[in-house]
Amino acid sequence: MPPDEPPPIDPNAATGPVAIPGAAGGGRAEPAAGAAAPLSDADAVASPPRTDGLTDADVALHLLGTEVFQLLPAPALRQLAPLFRATRVRAGEIIARQGMVDTTLWVLIGGTLVLERVAADGETEAMGHREYGAVVGIRGVFTDVPRPSSVVAETDAWLLAADRDDVLRLLRADPEIDDLLVLPDDARANMEARREEETTEGEYEVRVYRRHVLALIRGMVLPAGLLVVALVVGAGAAAVTADPVAILAWAVIGLGVPAAGAWWSWLNWSEDRLIVTNQRVIMIETRPFITAARREALMARVQDVQARSPSIMARLFDYGTVTINTASNAGKIVWHMAGRPDALRAVLFDQMHRARDRAQAERRTWIDEQLRKAIGDGRLASAEAPAAGAPDRTAAPSSEPRPAIPPTGFGSIGRLILYFLPRPEERQGTTYVWRKHWWILLRATAMPLALAAAATWLLASGIAVAVDEGRWATRAAVVLAAGAYGWLWWRYEDWRNDQYILTANHVLDIESLPLGLFKEQRQASLDAVQDVRYSIPNPVAMVLRYGTVTIQTAADTGNFSFTDIANPARVQGLIFERINDRRARLEVEAEQKRADEMVRWLAAYHGLTTDQGSPPAQ
Repeated sequence: MPPDEPPPIDPNAATGPVAIPGAAGGGRAEPAAGAAAPLSDADAVASPPRTDGLTDADVALHLLGTEVFQLLPAPALRQLAPLFRATRVRAGEIIARQGMVDTTLWVLIGGTLVLERVAADGETEAMGHREYGAVVGIRGVFTDVPRPSSVVAETDAWLLAADRDDVLRLLRADPEIDDLLVLPDDARANMEARREEETTEGEYEVRVYRRHVLALIRGMVLPAGLLVVALVVGAGAAAVTADPVAILAWAVIGLGVPAAGAWWSWLNWSEDRLIVTNQRVIMIETRPFITAARREALMARVQDVQARSPSIMARLFDYGTVTINTASNAGKIVWHMAGRPDALRAVLFDQMHRARDRAQAERRTWIDEQLRKAIGDGRLASAEAPAAGAPDRTAAPSSEPRPAIPPTGFGSIGRLILYFLPRPEERQGTTYVWRKHWWILLRATAMPLALAAAATWLLASGIAVAVDEGRWATRAAVVLAAGAYGWLWWRYEDWRNDQYILTANHVLDIESLPLGLFKEQRQASLDAVQDVRYSIPNPVAMVLRYGTVTIQTAADTGNFSFTDIANPARVQGLIFERINDRRARLEVEAEQKRADEMVRWLAAYHGLTTDQGSPPAQ
C-alpha cells in the first residue's frame, strides 16, 4: 500500500468483489427485505466533506459490509457514519493490546490483521487472521472485558475508528439502533442494562445489593411483638366486656400500629441499597419519612475492599460487613449486614480492575498519539483534529454564570415576569443556582399575602369607601394594602436573594437581605470538599421532596449547609459529578503539561537525528 494511497471508497475498491448482505453488483448494497433503503449515490454527493478522504455514505457502506452493522437501515447508518474516521496503520503496528480494555471500535476496510496471544511461557502464538469487514473492540466497548489477544496489522491497512463513548452515547439516545446490532449475548445483556438505568454517559448498573434478609427480620421483631401483645390484650378485653365499639376500636389500633411498623421496617430495608456500576459504587441509606443519606465513589479510586463476618452466626447465615476504602472524598464506605459479603467483594474487585484497565488503555492510546505527533507521523492527522460539531474533550467548562436572558420581544415585561417567577433551580451556562424550596417561600409569604388579599378586597369591593363616607376606612385600607404588599415583596426578595451556587470549580453560599442591608458570601473550592451528604428533616419534607445538603470541607470557611433545598439527592449528585469532573480535568492538565514537555524533547531529538542524517549543505 503506497504511503499516499487514499482510503478505499467502497468494498470493491478495497478488496475486489465482496459479499455484503443484500448487496447487488457494483459495490453498492441493496436493502434487505423489509429494511429501509441504504444510502444512494445522491446521498454520497450530498454528504458533507470529511478530513479523512471519505464521505458519510462511503463509511455507511463499509459498516453495512460488517456482521455487527449488517441489519441497520439507512437512517441508522447515517447517524453512525459521522462517528467513524479513517485511520491508516502500517504493517506490524498494534491496534489493540492483550489484557487491555478496548476504548475504540475499529472496522477494517483495507488490508489484513492478525490476532496474537502471549502465552504464560512468554511465547507468542497467532490466533487467526481478519480481513475486510472485521470489527475489533466489541468485547471492550460493549462489555468492559479485557482483550484475550492483541490485534496487529499484518499488512498496511485502513481502519474506521470510533470512540467508545460516542458510540454508547448514540445507542443510549436511539435504542432502535441498539436492537438491530448483531452482538454477543454478554454484550447484549450489558446494553439492556445501560438502557434501563438512569446513569451517566457510558455507565450502566452491574448489581444492586440490599442488606441480608436477617436485617429485615430483625426490623420486624418489634411490630410482631406489638401484634402479639395486641392480640393477647384484645382477647382479655373481649372476655371482660362485650361492648362491640370498644372491641372494634382496640382491633383497629392493635392491628394498625403493628401493620404501620411492619410497613416502615420494610421500607427501611428495601430503600437501603448498595449500587455497583461499571464506574461508581453508591451507598444509599434511608430512614423513611425521617432522613436519607447517599455516599459514592468512582471505581477507579477504590483502593481496597474488605469483607468481615464478625460472628459464628454471621458465618452460618453468610452475612457480614463490607468496607470499601477509597481515595475519593467519600473516604470509607461501610455496608453493614451485607448478604454474601465475599461475592460482593469479588464483584467490586472485578469492576475496580476493569476501571483501571480502561484508564490504562486510554492512557496508553493517548501516549501513543503524543509520540506520533512528536515524530511527525501523519497517520493520525485526521484523529488529532476533532470532528466537525464534536465537543472538545480537553476544554474546561466555563465557571462564570451566564445571565438569564428574557425571551426576545418581551423586553422589560419579560424581565419582570422572570423576576416574579419563583424558580428554586436555575442553570446559567455551566453554573447551577438553587434557592430554598417553594414551600419555604409559601410559609414566609402566607401572612403578608393574606393581609394584601384582604386589603385589596376591601378596596375593590367598595366596603371601605362606604364606611363613614370613605374617609378613615379608605385611608386605613390603602395603608394596610401598601404595608402588606411591601411586606410581601420583602419576604419574596429575601427568599430570592438567598442562593446556593455550584460552578465548575467552587460552591458558594450567599445570604443577603433586600435593599443591600446585609450580605454574606461564603465560598470554597471543590478541591477542599471532603464529603457531601443530605438529610430529609421530617415527613412533610419527604413528601414535598426537600431537605438539607451538608458539604464538609477542609477550607477555612468550614462546612456548607444548603438548607431546605428541593431534591437534595439530585443536588448531592451534581456536586459529586462536578468534583469528579474537576479532579479529572486537573489530572488531564497535569498530564498534558508533562506530555508537552515530552513532545518537545522528542521533537528536538527527532530534529537532531534528521539533521545529522541529511547531506551537508554545499
